This record gives sequence, C-alpha cells and structure tokens, in this order.
Amino acid sequence: MLELLHQNTNIFLKWAQSELVGLAEIVRCFSFNKSSVLARKEEPVDYFGLVVSGLAVAIHDDCIIADLPCLEMIGYMALLNLAGTHYHFFDVMGETDGVLLTLRLEEAKELQLKHPSTFTKLQDIASAKCVEVVRYQYLADFLPKELKIGCSYLTDKRIGELFEFSSNPCLKEFWAGLENKERVVFGRSARFL
Repeated sequence: MLELLHQNTNIFLKWAQSELVGLAEIVRCFSFNKSSVLARKEEPVDYFGLVVSGLAVAIHDDCIIADLPCLEMIGYMALLNLAGTHYHFFDVMGETDGVLLTLRLEEAKELQLKHPSTFTKLQDIASAKCVEVVRYQYLADFLPKELKIGCSYLTDKRIGELFEFSSNPCLKEFWAGLENKERVVFGRSARFL
C-alpha cells in the first residue's frame, strides 16, 4: 500500500525506500464502509490515520462539516503531541467504502525509537497539515474582521490573537490547550502563512 502511495501521490515522494519500509512495519490498513465509525467526538485520539481511498466525513451536531477524501488525515495533531488535541473534536464516519492507513499513537513511540528519520518525516506531514488547517481557517473568513491581517508575516503575539479571539471554537480550544512553550514553538512555525 505504501509503495502505491509513494508512486502515485506526492505525500511520500521524498521518502527513501528504507523509511517506507520502517513505516510499513508498524502501520495497518483498515477497511471502512458507509456509516463506519472512524472516530467519536470527545473520545481519546488513539491513532493517526491517513485516508488512502474512499471518503470519510467529519460530523458536528448531525451536520457534515468536512469531507475527508484520499490523503486527508485523522489524529495528526495528537501525533505531534500538541496539548488539547488528545480528544476528537468531531465524529468521523465513512461516507463510501475506503481504506484508512493507521498508526496507533502507542506504536508511534516505537517508530520513533526504531526509525527516527521515518518518524520525523511523518511528523513533517502532520505539521504541514496543521499549518494548512490554520491557513484554511484564516482564509475561510472564520476570524473576526478586526483580526484580519494584510501582510503574510505574523508576530507570535498576533498568531496568539488569531486563535484566542477566533469565533471558531476548535481554534480557541486548540490554543487554550497549548502550554506557553508550545505556543512559542507553534508561533515560530506558523509565522509565514
């Protein structure tokens, strides 16, 4: 499965064969179908998942709020061990038949010890997804008008304000769950959106 992803997508494009092998030793493929429960709101996040085929959906208050097509992720913030992200914010259900590539968070620790470069590259994928989500939240007009920014360089304080005063409850909860040290690291990573 990983070899197919390596050949047909850009997500593992720069990975060496040995890194793919290291990941393949630990990940599992999970088949899902329509109405399969992939995650329940407020339950602990115990895995990182990558949709390999099919379609899943995120559901909040019985409404579909996001499609999760091929290469979308579940549990990517928990993989990065970000505070406040260890419980699912939404229900995630299968919408069509599909396959989910999963890595249990407990096994991620094993991956980190056995194959550190593979683990680092997996964290890079998860980090890029975090930045993509923050960028989407900003560009999709979820922020209060008074916090709109005209330039692309953000100070740490400004990044904090984007989260702290956001009308989006997920962004607020995410920011509130971070410790000060984590906020600084996140701010440095998110300055250029």
